[in-house]
Amino acid sequence: MVKSQLEKYILQGLSTRKIANKLNCSQSTIKYWLKKFELKTKPVKSKKERCNCGKLLKGNSYKTTRGICKECFNNKRKEVFKTTRKKAIEYLGGKCIVCGFKKYLCSLDIHHLDPKKKDPSFSSSQCWSWKRLEKELKNCILLCRNCHGAVHSREYNVPLA
Repeated sequence: MVKSQLEKYILQGLSTRKIANKLNCSQSTIKYWLKKFELKTKPVKSKKERCNCGKLLKGNSYKTTRGICKECFNNKRKEVFKTTRKKAIEYLGGKCIVCGFKKYLCSLDIHHLDPKKKDPSFSSSQCWSWKRLEKELKNCILLCRNCHGAVHSREYNVPLA
């Protein structure tokens, strides 16, 4: 291997891979001779996209969410879900219709009065428009977890009015 030949390729800004292709040898051979001659290639400046939080996006983002990392996307969705749930609970009165419990929002459940009218995709309702969700909630009541369990075990009958 000739040092001047390697220097010429380095000045052209070629990577070790491109130099290896030109000289018809392996990349590890080029790295060996660069080290032996105490030469270094110039680092390739690539445009690396980053999220607003500063994390690199390559390999850390969903295909459909451009410009935002997975962690930021998930945090954003959690906030949207919380807001939608809170709005739905407020729409239904904000407390259990049986016992009046309202201390923790996470302990309040939306119960469908007529299971036949329940939309099969209700479990993903956080992604729905408010208009669609409001239409679905007209067939629902708000129960705390204890009362909801009692209704489903038929220990308590929910008044329909």
